[in-house]
Amino acid sequence: MRVRASGNLSDKLNRLTIEVNMSDLRQTPLWAKYIKSLGWEVDFLEGTYCYSRKVPLLGYLTKIQRPLEILPKEILKSLLKKRRTFQLLIEPSTTSQFDYYKNLGFKIAGFTPLPTKTIRIKVSDQNETLLSRMHHKTRYNIKLSQRRGVIIKYTQDIDLFSNHWHVCAKKRWFFLSMKKEIKALYSAFEESSQILFAKFKDEILAGIFLVNTKDTTYYMYAFSNGLGKKLFAPSFLVWQVIIDDKKNAKKFFDFDGIYDERAPFKSWKGFSRFKKSFGGDSIEYPLPLSMFFPRGKL
Repeated sequence: MRVRASGNLSDKLNRLTIEVNMSDLRQTPLWAKYIKSLGWEVDFLEGTYCYSRKVPLLGYLTKIQRPLEILPKEILKSLLKKRRTFQLLIEPSTTSQFDYYKNLGFKIAGFTPLPTKTIRIKVSDQNETLLSRMHHKTRYNIKLSQRRGVIIKYTQDIDLFSNHWHVCAKKRWFFLSMKKEIKALYSAFEESSQILFAKFKDEILAGIFLVNTKDTTYYMYAFSNGLGKKLFAPSFLVWQVIIDDKKNAKKFFDFDGIYDERAPFKSWKGFSRFKKSFGGDSIEYPLPLSMFFPRGKL
């Protein structure tokens, strides 16, 4: 993991590595429950969740996402024997993990299931500090949204959220339905999730769906209609979440993905500008590693 920040880079790497590893979303029981509900099989080895899915004629695709520790070669071999894996994908949390697996013969993968870069905000800072780190237009937009009468409402209506998300996604020419994934994520994290709507005169303008670990809130899905964008409802929503996180003694708010020049998805540039405008630390993970037919190579 590399952090683009000033100061002692080594110290920042060590500190942020610890912070990431404390509660990474993909290495939690609730995430494992969510993945299992989508048809993946779950193994828990040496404190690490491993996810496998059977592919007809080939065997299993197995992925290990953001492991807290290095899984030794012997443990990997036991997993491969059980799952008869044809492709093993590892998404490292740290550069030391990346180097270890690369030395075993893993190659950089041709795709990135998880975002390889994100923005993380330390919500325990004073409000004045958090606001000072934002882009000046973002601060202005939050205040303008409030002045124009946008209000925030809390709900647990995942059906209403997913319906609005899908409608807004289609207007962006994204026609793939994510209702199954959204509802499955909510079902797994129900007690550790939040849904907020921004409303104006009883009209839902925007919404945000978040899930929580012990110390971090993750931005998972969000939508906004045209009026919501004009009234800057998305900015107001994020700020409200940060305020709530402070009250709930959270340490971090994680945007869970921004544009990365190493694995470019040009469509991510727009929402990445939005996320960056809130300040916070830019965190870069190592690229994912892959090995085909690993049983004969490890």
